[in-house]
Amino acid sequence: MFAGDVANSVQMERVRKLGTALDNPKSFIKRFTPPKTKVDSLIEILTIHSASRAKTELFDFPEIFRPYNERDGWDYWKVYVDDESYHEGHGHAYEKYGVDASKGCVVILRPDQYIGWIGQLEDVEEMDQYFSGFMVPRS
Repeated sequence: MFAGDVANSVQMERVRKLGTALDNPKSFIKRFTPPKTKVDSLIEILTIHSASRAKTELFDFPEIFRPYNERDGWDYWKVYVDDESYHEGHGHAYEKYGVDASKGCVVILRPDQYIGWIGQLEDVEEMDQYFSGFMVPRS
């Protein structure tokens, strides 16, 4: 997910609403993830935001975007910032991929790294339809 400028309270609210929808027990993530496995074992959510790294913290994001498990704790490898790095320059991901840095978007990548779906953060029903087209709900 390209979360956009989460330093903007309106944009962060969009991200929080998406997080709530994805964490819902009836969401496609919960329906398709096998029982007793980590929430990200089947569908992995990576987040890239465009706010300044100094204006955001990992815990500003809903837990579905930074899952916790008993063995490893909080997953610090799920939320990234498209900002100047301390030692590696700037990735300019939003610019290179043509994503609006203020609004962001959701991109679903297939396992072979082809884009399967692109939409807005609010398009949860369409995301569900995409995954429901080929996945089988857990039993």
